[in-house]
Amino acid sequence: MIAPRISIIVPAYNVGQYVGATMESLLNQRVAAYEILVFDDGSADHTLEVLRTYEQYSQVRLYSQQNKGVGPTRNRGVELATGDYIYFVDADDWLDAGFVEDMQARIIQHDNPDLILFSSESFADDSKRGTPLHHYRRGIEADRMTGLEAFPLLTTRGWLDAPVWIYLARRSFWLEAGLSFDNALYEDEDVIVPLLAAAESVVITDQLYYYHRIRAGSLTASDIMPRHVHGRENSLRHAISAISVIPRRERETRRFLRKRCRIFARKYLDVALAANRPIRRGLLLHAALATANIRLLRTIVSRLWAGRRLVSGATRLDSGSRDAG
Repeated sequence: MIAPRISIIVPAYNVGQYVGATMESLLNQRVAAYEILVFDDGSADHTLEVLRTYEQYSQVRLYSQQNKGVGPTRNRGVELATGDYIYFVDADDWLDAGFVEDMQARIIQHDNPDLILFSSESFADDSKRGTPLHHYRRGIEADRMTGLEAFPLLTTRGWLDAPVWIYLARRSFWLEAGLSFDNALYEDEDVIVPLLAAAESVVITDQLYYYHRIRAGSLTASDIMPRHVHGRENSLRHAISAISVIPRRERETRRFLRKRCRIFARKYLDVALAANRPIRRGLLLHAALATANIRLLRTIVSRLWAGRRLVSGATRLDSGSRDAG
């Protein structure tokens, strides 16, 4: 059997200090990836210069573009990829040397699944693989199930791990499902539910393959800014929509998604208040109604009052479809 072709997609922005180590981990696989599509996303540092030193490798395809953001860059990577499977890597992280070899074996063993989900750990900026700061452990081994069947197994701890670097997806499935990333922070959260809802064949392993660097200056680790508010607002909109994606017969999954929506509503409210940004009251009301939760509604009112953000109807608020959520 011909080995499944794995395309690795790497958006890179101002990571000149780290991207060389990331590329080494991708090129030092025991079995080579079919292609590595790496994008310099308008970096202002020496990222592009570092990446050019890897153009000599036949599987590396380097692209340079004006800054588009990580979401649109990943989408472009999917469009340009020619492999059977796509995998997203952040340009300051590490990949285990056995990743490609093991993924190919699992793809063959399980007859070309839509998704393979696995585990990762986070480590501090000042060490290659120091004491883990956080882990995304699946904690289970499973196969031959749909994404909806896998959902309860993946949420037993009360949350759903969403990062794109802990799953491998069949490219044709991704395209058929119409999946894409928004140009906003927390874009991984917006994809995970429709991804699982559409998957007909899922494989899950607890095997650890990915090491995620937590560093100062990264987008998600930086101080609260308007982009964080926009990201939380966007994720709340997706969380509301996600509830309707899941069939009503999947009661436990829908119950989890309502809880997730309530958490996202509080996170959006917290960052909007902290950043002193306009608050989409209509969106928060929509979340309270979608989750049928009076406690959330009370929380919204009390937090708005405590934050002195209870403004009159049209003041600093968008009107029309945007506020309708």
